[in-house]
Formats: sequence, C-alpha cells, structure tokens
Amino acid sequence: MSTTPFADPGPAGAAAHGMAQLQAGRREEAETWLRRALAHNPQDPTALLGLGILAHQAGRLQEALALFDRGIAAAPLQPALHVNQGVSLAACGDDIAAIAAFERALALDPASSGAAINLSNALARGGRLDEAVAALESLLANRPNEAQAWNNLGNLLKDRGEAERAIAAYDQALAINPLLQVCASNRLAALKVTDRSAPEILAAHRQWSAWFEDVCAEAPLLSQDLDPRRRLRVGFVSPDCHTAVPAFLDAVLAALDREAFEVFAYFNNPQEGSRLARIGLSDHWRVMRGLDDATVAQRIHADQIDVLVDIAGHTGHNRLGVFARRPAPVQLTWLDYLCTTGLEAMDFRLTDAIADPPGAEVSHAEHLLRFPRSQWCWEPDPAAPPVSALPALATGSVTFGSFNNAQKLTDATLDLWRGVLAALPEARLLVAGIAEGQSRTRIRERLAVEEGRVEFAARCDVARYRRLFERVDIALDAMPFSGATTTLDALWQGVPVLTLPGETSCSRSAASLLTQVGAGDWIANDHGGFIAAAVRLSRDLPGLAAQRAALRERVVAGGVTDAGRFAGELGALLRQAWVDCCERFAPGAETPRIDAHRGLAEAVDLLDRGRFGAAMPMLQRVVHAEPQWQLAQRELVRGALAWARQHPEVRAAWADPPQVARPSVSAIVCSVDPARLAAVSAALSAQFSTMPFELVAIGDARSLSEGFNRGAARAHGDVLVFCHDDIAFPHADFGRRVCAHLEATDLVGVAGASQLVNGNWTHAGPPYLHGQVLHRPPAGDGMLYYVAGLHGPLLTPVLALDGAFVACRREVWERTPYDERCFDGFHLYDIDFSLRAQRAGFRVGVAQDLLLIHFSAGKYDLEWQRYNRRFLDKFPDLGNQPGRRRRSPMQVRLQTLEQVEQLHATLRHWRFGDLSSTDSFQSHERK
Repeated sequence: MSTTPFADPGPAGAAAHGMAQLQAGRREEAETWLRRALAHNPQDPTALLGLGILAHQAGRLQEALALFDRGIAAAPLQPALHVNQGVSLAACGDDIAAIAAFERALALDPASSGAAINLSNALARGGRLDEAVAALESLLANRPNEAQAWNNLGNLLKDRGEAERAIAAYDQALAINPLLQVCASNRLAALKVTDRSAPEILAAHRQWSAWFEDVCAEAPLLSQDLDPRRRLRVGFVSPDCHTAVPAFLDAVLAALDREAFEVFAYFNNPQEGSRLARIGLSDHWRVMRGLDDATVAQRIHADQIDVLVDIAGHTGHNRLGVFARRPAPVQLTWLDYLCTTGLEAMDFRLTDAIADPPGAEVSHAEHLLRFPRSQWCWEPDPAAPPVSALPALATGSVTFGSFNNAQKLTDATLDLWRGVLAALPEARLLVAGIAEGQSRTRIRERLAVEEGRVEFAARCDVARYRRLFERVDIALDAMPFSGATTTLDALWQGVPVLTLPGETSCSRSAASLLTQVGAGDWIANDHGGFIAAAVRLSRDLPGLAAQRAALRERVVAGGVTDAGRFAGELGALLRQAWVDCCERFAPGAETPRIDAHRGLAEAVDLLDRGRFGAAMPMLQRVVHAEPQWQLAQRELVRGALAWARQHPEVRAAWADPPQVARPSVSAIVCSVDPARLAAVSAALSAQFSTMPFELVAIGDARSLSEGFNRGAARAHGDVLVFCHDDIAFPHADFGRRVCAHLEATDLVGVAGASQLVNGNWTHAGPPYLHGQVLHRPPAGDGMLYYVAGLHGPLLTPVLALDGAFVACRREVWERTPYDERCFDGFHLYDIDFSLRAQRAGFRVGVAQDLLLIHFSAGKYDLEWQRYNRRFLDKFPDLGNQPGRRRRSPMQVRLQTLEQVEQLHATLRHWRFGDLSSTDSFQSHERK
C-alpha cells in the first residue's frame, strides 16, 4: 500500500512522526521512527511512550513496563504514560498497582477518558463494582459524548443485575456512535436477561445484521470440492472466549474423528501447549490477537476451511465480523451464546429439542440442527472435591443456593425465589458471586425477607467456589437466562437444580441438562410448580440426601461426560451441514447465493479464455444478485474493460456535446489553504469561461453552512456553485454541462441518492444510488473510480446530493439556505440543504455526464455521527435503518482516464446499479 510522501521531520520531529504512524496502524514504520528519536534523545518521553505501546501490543509486557517507567522518570506529569503503565500492569494481573497508575493519571488530567475507563475496568475486576460505576458516571457527567464509556457503563450495570439501565446506557452509546459494533453486541446479550419476547429478540439481532453484516462484500469465491463424503476441514473460532469453554469443548475436539475431519482452531489469544496437545491440534491452530476480522477471514479462507464453527455468538471478544465475510461455504454457531446471531451468513445453529423445541425456527435467522439427545458435553474438573453430606441433616433446615452470574438474577428470578422462601420460612439462601454494595442491596430488597436468611459470597477462586456447594442443599436456577456451567457444577457436587424454562433457548439450558440426566421432576411448568418442587424436596431430607449421594453417577450415566459419543453426534451434524451445502450447490439447485458463486466461477473461466462477450451477461447477473460483492465487481471491471475495447461504438456519457446555456455563475468556495484556493479558482474559471463568472472565496468560515450562506449573499450570479476546495475537472466542458442541466432541473450534483435512511446517502444502497466521482489520492498509483449507479436517465431525479460539487438556481438557495444553526460544522450541511430543497418542491438531480476529481474522501467519524444524530432529529421519518446492501457501489483503482471512460461507457450501457434488468448486454450481443 502506498503512503503519502513527507518531508523528513529530522530527529526533533521523529517521535511525533512515529506516533502518527502508530496511530495509523503502521507499526513497523512507527518503530523505526520512534527508535530514531530515542537514539537522538534516550529520555524522549514520546518515543518511550510509543515504544512501550508497541511492546505491549506484541505481548512483551515487562519490556513495555520498563519503557513506561523510563518515560515517567523523564516526564512524570504526562498522563498518557501513567495510563499505559496501568494498562500493562493490569495485563500482568496487578490490578492494585494498575489502579494507582490510573488514579495518578486522573490527578494530572481529570478529564482523561482513557484513565477513567481503565480505572473502572480495574475496579470491576477487583469486585469494587459500585466504585467502577461511579468512575464512569463521573467521567460522563463532564464528557457525555464518550460512547465507549457509555458502553462500559452498560456492562457494569448489567453485572449489577440492572438490565434495563444497562440497555439504556448501550442506547446512549449507540446514539453517539451507531457503528460501535461491540456495544451493539453487548446490547443484544443484555436483551436475553429481560422479558423481551423471542420475536423481539430476533428482530433486534436482525437489526444488528442490517447494520454490520455489509462486510459480506468481502466474501471470497467458494472453491471447495463439493464431495459430500470427503474428509472435511473444520475450523472452530474463539474457543477461548471465556474460562468455562474448555470444559465443554476440549475433550470433544480431541475426540472428533480425525479420519473424517481435519480440525483447526482460531484462538483470540495464545494457548498453553498442554491444552493444544490435549485437544490434538498439532499445527492447526492460529492466534487472532492483533488481527482485524478481514485478515482473519482471509486466513481462514487460505486454510480452505469447509465448515466454520462460531463458539462465542455475541459474547465479549466475538468474531462475528469474520463470519459476516463468509470465508467458508458452511458456517454455524454453537455452545456459548444460546440464541440466534441474526447473521444471514450463519447457516446453522446447533441445539437440541429441549432447548429449542419444534417451532423454535421462527426465532432464528439460522436453520436449526439438533443433537439427538442434548447439546451439552462437559468434562468435570479433576480437582473437584468429593460429594459432601447433605448440610440440612446437620442444620435441620434447607439452604438454597444460587451460583449464577449476577446479571441473571433478574427481578423475575428474585420474585420467583421470594415465593420459595415464603413457602419455607425456615429455609435460607446463599447467593454466590455477588459484589458488595448496590448489587446485594437490590437482591435483599427484592426478596423482602429477614436479612439473616440471605447470605452473600463474593467472587472467589475455583477451589473455594466448589467448596460453597458443601453448604447448599438445593440450587435455584435463574430466569429467563438459565444456567449451564453452574447447573453442571451443582449436579456434579450432588446438588439438585430447580428450573423454570421459558420461551427462549437461553432459558432452557438447565432443562436440557436435567432431561439428559433423568431429572425431569426438577423442571417446573410454572411458578407454582417451581415452588411446589422446592417444598417437596425440602420436606424429604432423607430422600434429598440419597439423591445427593447418587447424583454424580446419574450425570455420568446420562452421557453428559461421554465426549466420544458426543463427538460422534457432533461429527454427524457437521457432515449433515456439509451434505446440505453440497446438495444446494448441486446442478439444478437454485438459490441467489449459490447461483452467484456458481455464476461467478463460470464467468471467471470465460474471462480467462478471452470470451468477454459471453462472460459479461453472467457477471451482470452476479452483480445484480450480490451488488456489494467486491470480488464480483473486480471481475466485472476486468471483463468490462476488455469488452469496451471490443465495442468502441459504446461511448461515455460526456462524449456528447452539451447544450448551449450561458447564465451568470457565482462559485462559492470556503478555504483556508491558499494553494488549494488558487488551484480550484483556476479550474472553476476555466470551466465557466464562456459565461459571466465570479468566484467568492470565504477564508474565515465558522462552518461550511455559514460560509456558503455568507458567500451566496455576496454573489451576483443566477447560478450558484458550492464546492470543496480540493476538486478538479478532467473534461473542459464540465461547467457548460452543469449549466445545460440547470435548464431542466433546479439543483444538480455529481452523486446522490433517490432514497435516504440517514445522513449517509450511500446507506440507501442500490438501486437508490446514482452518479460517480474520481478520487485521486495524494500519492500512489492511478486513481480510484467510485461508481454509485449509472442506471437512471442522463439526469436522474434524487432526494439528496453529495456536497463535493453542487450547483443550483439562485432561488433554491434563497428559499432554502444552508442551516447554520443545526449544521455548524463540516458534516451533513449538503444532505440537509439538498433534501430540504427537494421537499420544498425543487427538482434535484444527479447528472451522469459530470466527472469530478476529488482529492479526498468522506470521513464518517464520531464528529459525523454527532451531526447525523442532529440530522435524524430533524428528519425523524428517515428511521436510520440502512439495508444490508449499503455502501455497495463499485470502487476500483484505474490507471488512466481512458480506462475510466471505457468503464463508464460500459457500466452505463448496462445500467450499473439496477437490480431488475439483466438483458442489456445480451440484447447488445445479439446485434
């Protein structure tokens, strides 16, 4: 990848330049410059900071700490050094020292969001949950637009059991930055502990897919041998997503038939060699830390994985972005999320008939594949203590226990338990894993029992956690998010578990496990049945003691620990999914995705053999079926350029001479760069040289809206041009064409949309996008030709225009001037202006014969998101619901203007961006 050339900053500027390279993700270049700076000044705090960050990112934590220590010694008042020192200390497991580092940073800079967020994380890990919440609330009181802080606050509130407040915090984060993918996933995970219905939860997951799954544009061409009987390459993604996963996964992976399956694992983090040996992965394991989803997807595709298995769903550190890119022909989700992912790219979800009874398909984006018995296989901890005697025999009364995560202790759960405690006044309740403070207060108040009847235990290590079961007679499950790991831990220690399954899969985990071990009488049908079961077990202490003594053997007899049997069932389901794929891709099978892959493979073969005319109709159909598939677009460009050379009679739209129109023109340009202003002034003067023309330059604009309004008020022209200062024109008659189009319309531009969903006009997706623009990077080979859509008439009516170049009749601006109050910056002034003009009755159009060179591209950063929120508040009818095919126009690197003209002529000939017609090439070929 080419980078922008720069003047050598010299030793004095090397550290700053190195940090800029680091922020841009260019680590090797960053290290080179930072080491150069350090050689010049061994105490340079900026160089020490940057090198420390690089060492931390590479996992060299002690080296990072040494560099941060040197930096702090040289510049003790620099907050960033203390923040990063704390991050590395936390990564080493020393949260106490990390907290002190973050507090030092905050003392130096109370507004430091990095210090506050990391302090909150460290406090939460130490069980100081209320202090962690307070740290974020203090930050947000002064900096309410910190989306990441709102997301983290949502996580903390969820951990305190306050799901609705957590969702409200996630909503705040997403209002600030709707593209914060991790927050959107966190919100989905929180929905599972609320009373939302299964259809509501599915709709929310599908909305996530609509926002984030457009990366499927990067999907590769499926090239696997579709033999249903051959050995399969199976990849498991994120199998280290949390500490409980190995107990459910490792023995199963080790037992998978290696003659039928070649097993790969893609870990978020490095794994111990002993675990890898136990799983039997040999060299088939990869670490994804530090790699983005696109890179991971490329590596999975390079590994030629046939069946890719997601382990994490929307849990923390998931890799659903990999699956959205569809690097494997078969993709399925299993184990840790217990809900639909919402992804169209996820083909199957593995489950069982108890967790997801017949009919549950309507709550899933995926097809359901059910294990013949249970979806659970579990490997007990060999260090687990033996089953203890029933504690009620010694105390004379039953002690109920809860070992679920605090987020699962919903109001509905506590109300259910309150009924149990009311029916058994002598019973007590031990609640494990609950932080001191508000979490415990909420539980006590909801249970409404004497304080002495409820005991809390803080989070503790595994050994102490297992010993807690020695104090519990009966475990109570949560609702609507049931327990799996905690259910198995309880059963293994001889403790019965009572559960009340609900409508969703995540509410039925314990029911699935209890059915497998033959304990169906512990599964209630309603609140009364749950309380009755608790009373029945509590009144028969000898029977309860006998069940306790025999329960471990029942778990084994039920097959829960039989990894060999389960691996056989899993293998059969993986094979079933593969056979389904082979059948769907078999000759005669027709689905849009399969048709597209098959069609692209055949078209590529035709292109390789030089049969461009035969390939083009097939490529056209593929791009129409999958309009954002980048691989198909690249092949279309290859074929289109070759085809254009064979058909010189098909010309670009700007090949025809424009009509004659000579109104007076005023061009308003806001610029603080004299060189840019001089260049664009010369370009505009040349374009409008045959008519009365003036250029109004605004060098002190408070915003683009204010500057354009001030310039328009000073201008005298009948036609007003509003444009950026970094544009040029490859054709000499651009200006005359603009004026000719203004004879037929009121407002004209080079690109825009005939439908809007928010302030990003490309989010409407095809067929609503129109126009084109040529981007010329400051350095590097060639140019980027961005084609939004060429399927409408030469002058296509639209709702809104991109603001790189807009021309209008004067009366348009007079009646609908730029909104200075709402758009007081550099974003969305253009979409607002053109949309209001269209709604005021003016004709707005994109002209296909206007080619503009733009030396920069749009920047959809957090500042843009802030203005997008204003835009949506102003136009609430838009709804902010982009479709899956947003941002799908073609962007291709070309070397010459001749290639641009050839591609434009070809794409316009067959109406690029139209999703309805596939006949234009075929009809031309028949001539």
